[in-house]
Amino acid sequence: MQNKVLVVGASGLVGTAAATSFARAGWPVVAASRRYPELLDDASIEFVSMDLQDKEACAEICQKLTGITHVVYTAVYELPGLVAGWSNPNQIRTNGQMLENLLVSLTQSNRLQHVTLLQGTKAYGAMVGPM
Repeated sequence: MQNKVLVVGASGLVGTAAATSFARAGWPVVAASRRYPELLDDASIEFVSMDLQDKEACAEICQKLTGITHVVYTAVYELPGLVAGWSNPNQIRTNGQMLENLLVSLTQSNRLQHVTLLQGTKAYGAMVGPM
């Protein structure tokens, strides 16, 4: 079975770079974000519009995706203020729900081998204490 990567949050700088890098390495790539990535200029990359906050729509799209073996997750929901935003319970809950909406749906129709979460320490730890 050939590896195939889904890059989620592909309209951001890191997501676009990941999608482009995997495509240049010869991987089949599906790029997902709410809007088409302006910097994504590789015609070999498939694009799907996906709103991770919409559980039903996310599930519908994930059912159509097949052969996904790897996920690069760069999506993020942010509120204003670096530490203040990241300690906001709504932001924490929303980011957790977005990841859950994707993985629960995606694992029903694909055999994932690896999931990579790409975020900085602001996403994973700012609410715990000073850096």
